[in-house]
Amino acid sequence: MLFAVFQAVLGTGFATGIGNVLDNIICILFAYWTNRTFVFRSKNSGQAALAEFGQFVACRIGTMVMDQVIIWLGVSVLAPHVAFAAANADLWAMGVKLFSQVIVIVSNYVFSKLFIFKRNNNTEQIETRNNQTDDDKEGFLMTNKIRGGAFRLTGLILGIVGATVSLTAIVFSTIGLHQAHLCKTCKKGEEFK
Repeated sequence: MLFAVFQAVLGTGFATGIGNVLDNIICILFAYWTNRTFVFRSKNSGQAALAEFGQFVACRIGTMVMDQVIIWLGVSVLAPHVAFAAANADLWAMGVKLFSQVIVIVSNYVFSKLFIFKRNNNTEQIETRNNQTDDDKEGFLMTNKIRGGAFRLTGLILGIVGATVSLTAIVFSTIGLHQAHLCKTCKKGEEFK
């Protein structure tokens, strides 16, 4: 979203350069808060929370570099060799950004799940009800893990599907606009219908 605002207000050059870095910094801070609070429900405090934040920022800087490289390759290296990209630079840049975001979102989730917001089994056992038998506690933990994992996985899948649908819609609408432009400028003088 910030990429589109930067592109509209300050141009594609700014949006694909320093604007993309600013976009990532703002998103890193917001994403830490939402991941810590809502997605992984981290209870760390003090030194552990500071270490968690450091790991989160380090992983996100890594995916920010990956995002910047993808945009640079798509806009600066690949675009001059694709006729459509040369004719529709702004739309091409937005499509490259959307493609990059699908890769970055999946990478960020995997890093957060596997390395940053790891749950300790001892902590989960303390959270169970004290008056349950051992068999009930195992069933309770397993049910909550499955539910939480299913919701997260569903959210991840829906996010990927949404980004893919958006990217596909942009590509097809761009092809349609390009075809309309070609038809209006064809030598036969036919009108686009």
